[in-house]
Amino acid sequence: MVSSGKVDMRAAKKIADNKRILQDLVPLNALSDERFNEISEKIVIEVVKSGRYVFRKGDRDNHTV
Repeated sequence: MVSSGKVDMRAAKKIADNKRILQDLVPLNALSDERFNEISEKIVIEVVKSGRYVFRKGDRDNHTV
């Protein structure tokens, strides 16, 4: 997000937008601000186009979806 001393505002806005979305999800919305911030820094949001598979029966990758 910081490159050669400059802040990428688009990246900063995307992070803020993602945090707002996450704050509406259960059980994330029940966490304290401190715990939410701790967890939200570790979450990876992936965009999947409509009609695409997120996973198939029997798939294993040791991640939570």
